[in-house]
Amino acid sequence: MPSDDQREVTEYIIQALVEGHSRDEIARNVAQRYDFNLRQAEGLVLRVETVYDRDITARRSPMYFWISLLTLMGGAALMIFPTLEILRPLWSSLAAGQTWEQASSAAREVLFTNIPLLLLGLGLVIAGIRTLRRSTWRFHRK
Repeated sequence: MPSDDQREVTEYIIQALVEGHSRDEIARNVAQRYDFNLRQAEGLVLRVETVYDRDITARRSPMYFWISLLTLMGGAALMIFPTLEILRPLWSSLAAGQTWEQASSAAREVLFTNIPLLLLGLGLVIAGIRTLRRSTWRFHRK
């Protein structure tokens, strides 16, 4: 296969992988479009996916970056606002002159109602960090 044709096939496979098409679908299209048999096309798709992994990740990276950043920010918001709701009765009770035990019992009631939001926020923060690391780290490592 001449090098121009090889570049065209490689670029087609990379673009299809970036768009999220399955390997089988890409292999069938390559076999039909460029007159390969199916086994050759499957091998070529796998080889291109392995060799050009950084290029594929780099093209996907902006989308994953923004998704992970928004997930991280949403999780942080779900942790910060319930925490402030928990601390508000504690501060107001202490400011009113109540003892620590009385103030903490009022804050404890609010804490138990906000535990699901705190856990959801923690899960979103973890998911955002993992997606952010996976989307940007794979592109930058050597």
